Amino acid sequence: MENKRYTNRLHGVFDLPHSAGLTSEGTEPARVMMIYERTTDVLNFEILDKELSADTRENILSWLHKNIPFCDAMNGPA
Repeated sequence: MENKRYTNRLHGVFDLPHSAGLTSEGTEPARVMMIYERTTDVLNFEILDKELSADTRENILSWLHKNIPFCDAMNGPA
């Protein structure tokens, strides 16, 4: 019997580099939390830097959802 491990919930925190062009130069990179729920196959992001303007935060979230595909590679084939 094969014993597989599955990740049901994944949280990750990363800094979005200025090279993405979504924040102003001279500011700290935007810190982002990624949350993936395997049971619903939903990937969400939260901007942790509360000092960014609402427009900048919305632009970053929109960019992340369009450009960051999530592959369930950690869990193997379905």
